Amino acid sequence: MIQVGMSLGEVEAILGCRPGNYTDNSDLLPIEMDPYSLHQQQRRKSFKEWATYLPEQPTHTDSMGRILRDSIGVRVWFDEHGKVIDKCRMGYTYHFRSISDRLREWLERVFNRLVVMTAALCR
Repeated sequence: MIQVGMSLGEVEAILGCRPGNYTDNSDLLPIEMDPYSLHQQQRRKSFKEWATYLPEQPTHTDSMGRILRDSIGVRVWFDEHGKVIDKCRMGYTYHFRSISDRLREWLERVFNRLVVMTAALCR
C-alpha cells in the first residue's frame, strides 16, 4: 500500500512499473479529478500517474454485446523532496477497442486527412 513519506522508487516497487499508461486506452490519463475533494482537485504539487488493466478482472460483455475491460488509474503527489504527500485512485470500465476497431479508426483519420489535402490542392 502506498503511504505518505514514500519515495517514487518505493511507489514504483509497489505498483511494479514506472509511471505511465499501460493500457490501449489513451483517455485514462490524466485522471479526471472532479469526483475527488476540492483539496485534491486544487493541489498543485508535482504528481505522477499510472493506468493499467486489473489482471484479476477478465474482459466481459455488456447487454449491447460490447467487450468491456476494467482498469485502474492512480495519481500520487510528491513534495519538493520527492516524498509522497497524497494519493488517489480511479476505477474504470471501458469499451475495449479491438484491433479491427483501431484499424478502422486509423483508416478514417487517414481518409479525412486525404480529403483535406485534396480540397487544399484543388483551390
